[in-house]
Formats: sequence, structure tokens, C-alpha cells
Amino acid sequence: MIPSINPSESPPFQRLDEYTFQNLCCELHARQPEIATCDVYGTRGQKQRGIDLLAHRRGSMEKEVGQCERFDGFPPAEIRKASEEFLEHLEYWQQQRVKRFILFVACDLDRTQQQDEICKQREHFAKYGVEYEAWSASTLRLKLAPHRDIVERHIPTPYWVENICGSELHSSLVPTGEPTETQSLLRTMAFVGSQVERLASGLSRGIAEKLEEIRESYREGRVREAYIYLQKLREEHYWDILEQALRGRILRTLGVYVLNIEGDVSKACALADEARTINPTADDTILRTLLRYHIEGAESALLEIGIEDSLEAFNLN
Repeated sequence: MIPSINPSESPPFQRLDEYTFQNLCCELHARQPEIATCDVYGTRGQKQRGIDLLAHRRGSMEKEVGQCERFDGFPPAEIRKASEEFLEHLEYWQQQRVKRFILFVACDLDRTQQQDEICKQREHFAKYGVEYEAWSASTLRLKLAPHRDIVERHIPTPYWVENICGSELHSSLVPTGEPTETQSLLRTMAFVGSQVERLASGLSRGIAEKLEEIRESYREGRVREAYIYLQKLREEHYWDILEQALRGRILRTLGVYVLNIEGDVSKACALADEARTINPTADDTILRTLLRYHIEGAESALLEIGIEDSLEAFNLN
């Protein structure tokens, strides 16, 4: 895979070929602590009943399944389609005691439309007693971090191995033989550095999950509670070690809340600029459109977002 100019961006898993991505997901699923084995389900031309991977849980007859989607961009319609392909065979999989469905997606799923669709699918699957999860590119990176061997096997590019798993101390820096004080210090520094990277990734993942809960609180009317939480989060001592994409997302969300609660356009503009500096390639359509709405009016805002998407976008906020 070609390295990105911004190392904080998620790895471009969509550049892997179809079978490499599928095998990577299969091995990663097999490494989850509750899983005994995981295998690719079916070969080309065989009916796969809406799945690509079949995993068996440890110490029980329960199973998990996975579907692998290697696309550059995965809109809500495709998320629904993937779910429907599995649900067409729901009766069969219920008989097989399938308890979790994982949608492995090669790209990020940061857009509010994607996140909302995932929430809908989680609720829908829960009615049938099946857990639903969507593992985006950013989730795959976090889960692959401890598994350097899997990454090296399927992505033989040193840049991406280090980007996903953290750096290893190069053998040339530490000669063989009895360790000196300098060598011991280098090993310690390398170990500490790798642990900090993993801790930061784990913290970012937890904050990202909490962010979705806060957004849901906002939608349910607990507006002030959500607003205060995001303000405090930005002031936390660990703010600077959160992943850049997550910090940008928090700032954009906070900018929307500032407009809706305070109507402070200048403050929202400052948040938008800060988010763009941290994560310049992220989609900031919603905040940009709302700013234009407050500054220039509804007609101008519709031109910003496009007529076909305007109603859905405004309803999301």
C-alpha cells in the first residue's frame, strides 16, 4: 500500500486485493480472545448465505460470522445491503447458533449518515438475538496493533506495519552480546514508546464510543449535558494524545453544538478552523453548511450541501 502523507489517517485497506483483505480479517477475527477458530466460508462460485467468515466461540456451540467489504467509501445504502444479504438467510444462521455479525469495512465510517445507519442495524439485529458490529478501517487498525505477524503477512510494507503496530527497535541499534546501560535504555525507551502508542489508541477508541453516546444524548434532548461533556473533554490533560481524526471529529461536533445552543458563529468558525488544521481531509460538510446557514441564510446553505442531501443532513443535527 502507498504511504499516506498524513500518518494519522486510517490505513487504505481498500488497496489490498479482495482475498488479501478477506484473509487479513479472518486471521484478526481468529485472534479475538473469545474465538477458537475462524475460517473463510466458501470459495468463488459457492453460495455463502450472506457471509464471508465463520468463527466458532471457545467452549460453546455458538458461532460468529463476518462479511468483508473492500470499498473506498461505503454509504448507508451499502451498509443496509450487506445486512439484508445476511438476513435473507437468518433462519439458517439462527439454527447454527450465530450470536454476532461483524461487517468488516476497508474504509472509515465516520460520516453521521453511516453511524446512524449502523445504529439502526444494531437495533434491528438485536430483535433476532444477534449482535451487530461494524469494524471500520480505524477499528481494524486498533485491533491489528498487537498482531504484527498478521500485518506483516498481508501488508509487507514497513511504513504500514509501523503505522499500525508501532515501531520496533531496529537490531542495528542494539548490538548482540551483553547489554550495556545504553542498550538497556534504548530497549526501555522503545518499549515505553510502543506502550504509549497502544494506550493512546485504546483511549481514543473508548472516547470515540463515548462520543457516540453523547451524540445520542443530544438527539434525545439532553442538549446541555452533551455540550458540557464535550467542552470538558477538550480541556482534559490527555487531549493532545488522542488520535487526530478523533480530535477533529470532537471539534466539529462541538462546533455544531455551539451554533445550535449559543448561536455563536465566531466561536464555531474557530472550532471549524482548528478541526481542519488537525484533520484537513475529514468531511466537515455538516458544520460548514450550518455556518453558511447562520451567516448567509438557508438558500446559500442548500447550495453548499446539495439539494438531494439537504433534508437528511439538517435532520441529523
